[in-house]
Amino acid sequence: MLAPTEEIIVITSATSTVPAGWPSTSRLIDPVRPAPRRSRAMRVESRAGTATVDSMMIGHAHFPCFDAETVPASLSPRVIRDCLRGDLGFGGLVMTDDLDMGAILNTFGWDESIRRAVLAGNDMIMICHRLDAAEEALRVLEHTPAKDLDPALETVAQLKSRLAPPHEFSEPRHRELDQAVWDLRVATLGGESAARRSPEDAKRSPVEVY
Repeated sequence: MLAPTEEIIVITSATSTVPAGWPSTSRLIDPVRPAPRRSRAMRVESRAGTATVDSMMIGHAHFPCFDAETVPASLSPRVIRDCLRGDLGFGGLVMTDDLDMGAILNTFGWDESIRRAVLAGNDMIMICHRLDAAEEALRVLEHTPAKDLDPALETVAQLKSRLAPPHEFSEPRHRELDQAVWDLRVATLGGESAARRSPEDAKRSPVEVY
């Protein structure tokens, strides 16, 4: 995107992944052999240079080498605060993967997941399917002590300060973009499939309704 000075601003992001040969489970149930804190995966991350990355999205895999309790990495202080922030020295923005997933909801429930996400050290909590879930999360955050939220708010503010202002919004421009998205959907799926909605369940993205 272009900043007012005409400089090109690039905000980089990365997603926590499971390196080849380092077993894990996204279902949070399979046993995993322990691994040392300074594992090969961490050396790979260090060589990649976390200082060049602006944000990290943390997935929901469980790593028993960090947590004996069944805790997804996205909700783990040991993964985010101790490993990512401490051992790797990452100072950018950290966000969860979508918390509106069965692996999270079926393990801790909604309120507890939101609280754990904050205490683990995430700066942003991603909720990608249900609009009412975002409102429920806001209710939980409103009852969260300011001292637990202030570090995240500061990190978000720092990242926003580096972003160029968004383009001015207008309804005609929105309709143009909406039509462009629809045309791409038709070109990709064909007219009949494009007009077919996904099942009305928790997996439907609200974007499909717009």
